[in-house]
Amino acid sequence: MTSKEDVGYASSSMKIPIFDGTDRSKYQEWEDDVIAVLEYHDLEEYVSTDWKDKKIPEKSDTDNMKILQRKEMKKTKAILVRGTKDLPNMLVKEELTPYSALQKLREKYAVKNVCEDFDTLDQEWNQFKIQDISTDPDLIFKNLEEQSKRLSVFGDRYSKDELQMLSKLKYAMPDE
Repeated sequence: MTSKEDVGYASSSMKIPIFDGTDRSKYQEWEDDVIAVLEYHDLEEYVSTDWKDKKIPEKSDTDNMKILQRKEMKKTKAILVRGTKDLPNMLVKEELTPYSALQKLREKYAVKNVCEDFDTLDQEWNQFKIQDISTDPDLIFKNLEEQSKRLSVFGDRYSKDELQMLSKLKYAMPDE
């Protein structure tokens, strides 16, 4: 997801942004929107823990309740599929139930699951030191960029720009 102007929407009776996984910090906002759409359609129960161990009923079931559950679970999963693209979409499609599909996305993208405590990340940034002067500079910048991305999950103001990374590099060099 990107800015409001650039957000793609899945066609539905309610618009939901499409999550493509490129910006993990947007995941929670996307999930909240999807849950709102599911609530609007009275389908939110199918992604709740009550449905953790339940499978989609077989097509051959003749019980009216099972027929309804199958229809609603498929509709719920369709909303998840239509609200994702790229890797998140593949993750959703691989799962058999709406509950497991949303859980898979949460495991991969939810802030509380993809990053450590902010204090730990901030401390890692502040204590970053280059141990060996012969270390490949590309690896050093890649490490700093990764730390910046992990910090940005807590908000854009915590990510580090190129100037901050260059400054960090200057002070992280080992004493000769």
